[in-house]
Amino acid sequence: MSDTSFQDWTPVVVNKRSSNRKKPAAGPVSAQNNGEVIVEKKFGVGTNKKTTGRNLAKLEEETEDFHLPKVPLSLAKQIQQARNAKKMTQSDLAKAVNEKASVINQYERGEAIPEVAVLAKLEKVLGVKLRGKK
Repeated sequence: MSDTSFQDWTPVVVNKRSSNRKKPAAGPVSAQNNGEVIVEKKFGVGTNKKTTGRNLAKLEEETEDFHLPKVPLSLAKQIQQARNAKKMTQSDLAKAVNEKASVINQYERGEAIPEVAVLAKLEKVLGVKLRGKK
């Protein structure tokens, strides 16, 4: 049973790229078009000219206001007063609700976009009703 004549001990390399193969050139020059450069003119690319037309007129006529709601100042003041009553700093409150201190700062300045999840965490930690009717 110690006959090793059937075993082949030469190494086999898998996934080695052959250096003989050449990849086709990327871009407009390739072997398929015999080395010729193909140039395509695309409309309005690489220019600083203003485009005029229907779409620009529609955009200028648009009057809708696209502002997101911010935290009302009454809510911001309520968060700040509840935090001060608990004798917490903004960073302490941020750690308690697992948010960044900058998020708490934005809520207290009235600049944050209100998120229900963050308000729920603040309600739980501060013990104050912040959402819905009181």
